[in-house]
Amino acid sequence: MFGFNEIGGVRSDLSSPEKRKGLFGSVRSITREFSEIVDYFLSSRIFLDRLQNTARLSKEDALSLGAVGPAARGSGVEWDDRIAYPIEPYGDIFVAMETDNGKDAMARVMVRIKEITTCTTVLEELLDKMPSDGTRTKAIIPSASHADSDFSFCRIESPSGDLIQAVKIGEDQKIRKLHIRPASLANWLPFAKSLEGNVFTDFQFSFESFGLVYADSDR
Repeated sequence: MFGFNEIGGVRSDLSSPEKRKGLFGSVRSITREFSEIVDYFLSSRIFLDRLQNTARLSKEDALSLGAVGPAARGSGVEWDDRIAYPIEPYGDIFVAMETDNGKDAMARVMVRIKEITTCTTVLEELLDKMPSDGTRTKAIIPSASHADSDFSFCRIESPSGDLIQAVKIGEDQKIRKLHIRPASLANWLPFAKSLEGNVFTDFQFSFESFGLVYADSDR
């Protein structure tokens, strides 16, 4: 699905029953393969030993340090932008909020595993509601009377958590101010807190369990 969206619409028309059926089949096939991989890793004592009780983050610390996404939900924090701030189409479909009270790297991994599994249902719901009016949307030209006050603020749930975008449009319809707060930027402090009391070799396991991306933090 990478490259599917583009400005003003989408690249492919999935409204036909044949294309939807083909995509359904691909999604289910990938889900089965993923489940086999999960079963393999969860049966590995070495894998479990490296994640269980590693990089623990209490619910209190997750809240006070502003953890987002699976990093927060792995500490029992019930928050998901798709439910708290539902933008189209999340207001019309069911989204399960996956949480875990383990508070360690294993808990964060399990949240991601459950979310990948439940995404199958979300994709099927979206395909069932796929509009059949083509791949382009009608262009909306802002009126001059609103040009000076055009401001947009959006919170969306990215794979790593809460992503914030704010944009200000000037009188000439050009972007004047743009602010992006990626999830990684919010999760660095919780990640650092989780490392307290751990050994050096736990660093990478903790880092990956938080889903951190260095490029997201580049100013």
